Amino acid sequence: MGSSVLDPSKLPLGDKPYAVGFYFKAISTGGRGLLTYGKDATSQCNSFQFYIKNNSYLALQNYWWGNDAAFNSLCEYTPINFNSWHSFIATWDGSRSRYWFDGVEVFNDSGRLPTAKPNIQAGIFRIGNGQNNGTFKGWMDDVTIWDRAITEDEAAYFGKYGLPESYA
Repeated sequence: MGSSVLDPSKLPLGDKPYAVGFYFKAISTGGRGLLTYGKDATSQCNSFQFYIKNNSYLALQNYWWGNDAAFNSLCEYTPINFNSWHSFIATWDGSRSRYWFDGVEVFNDSGRLPTAKPNIQAGIFRIGNGQNNGTFKGWMDDVTIWDRAITEDEAAYFGKYGLPESYA
């Protein structure tokens, strides 16, 4: 299954494949950033953040800052309940994105190309804080970044059970 990235200097950069997974429990909408790495510049970071969808519910977004995937609203039809634990995984295999929420695939952009590929550059690394949008209010656990896209089986396992013992 490979290993997760332990050293921030080894984060997947450019348009290289990656997977990012974590568990979270939000307690409010204030402060939206969950995790960001890369350079604070257009198209050069990989960010995961909350936003308010249609002024009605909280959604989750994988944001490349300027050249996002064709679909970047990861949980467009899945409201996020406060004060409950949820899992989230995003993968990029070099040509498409796939997203899982609570162990279930909620979107893949197969057949739709992103407007441009990511060009993530070395720079910041923040957990619990996003790209100029405030500190996350809640808890996070099992934050994991792989330097490859993970398989559907791996994503389903992580979403339901967390990291396998072989990763600990």
